[in-house]
Amino acid sequence: MTIQELINIIPFKILQRGKNYFNGGNILQLNQSSDGTWFAEVEGNYGNYEVEIK
Repeated sequence: MTIQELINIIPFKILQRGKNYFNGGNILQLNQSSDGTWFAEVEGNYGNYEVEIK
């Protein structure tokens, strides 16, 4: 999945929240696997967490 494809399917409110996290430096790591899955380590208000998008 490309970034543009991902942007097209994410609701606007959630996309804006993600942009705020990114612009605020809260995305600690972002990787894409060979099968198109995205993985992110995020610094949140209650500790770090991982996100996986298939």
